[in-house]
Amino acid sequence: MLSRLFRKTLPLETQIQDLKELGITFNLPDEELIGKLKEQFDPQAYANDPYTLLISAAGTDLLDEDGNVLRMSDDILSFDIECVEDEQVYTHIVEQFMRLTKGECRISEPDSNVDFNEEAARLSFSHEGRRHELEVKFEDDWFDVSVLERIAEIVRKPGKDFVYFKDGQTLTILYCTPEALEKLNRAANRKFRVMV
Repeated sequence: MLSRLFRKTLPLETQIQDLKELGITFNLPDEELIGKLKEQFDPQAYANDPYTLLISAAGTDLLDEDGNVLRMSDDILSFDIECVEDEQVYTHIVEQFMRLTKGECRISEPDSNVDFNEEAARLSFSHEGRRHELEVKFEDDWFDVSVLERIAEIVRKPGKDFVYFKDGQTLTILYCTPEALEKLNRAANRKFRVMV
């Protein structure tokens, strides 16, 4: 992978193989995965923005032709932070956030509520026998990203971190080792940061 990191453009197929070498798994066979990705963006767009566009697309909940939710990788979470449209949105996103760890970090009984009339939001969960109540900033339909940062700090284990990059109003998150982060950042023009 490292020998390819300094090329100006990389084919989508190469980028997928490189991410697999970093431990990122995909939910579809390569041929189907490539087809789904090309339905989202022109192949040249992936070549012009290597790795970051692929990672964002693979971590987004998409709808297939039958209206079913499709996520191309469970190792990536990518979402538009202007997404607060229902009362339980924090519970839903926090559950997806925790699934990135594949059971290494656990919380239980996540519970949230967004009260649009009162312009208030709350989130609580249990971790290692202790109940946590997090203050959530209400800003219309904008997700309070600091909630995920505070959860990351609470559940953090040695040797891996939640890492992210923000592109406009899209937030993309992975859970990986410092070594994988370093390789990913060489590939993705240093876009990823540790979530602190």
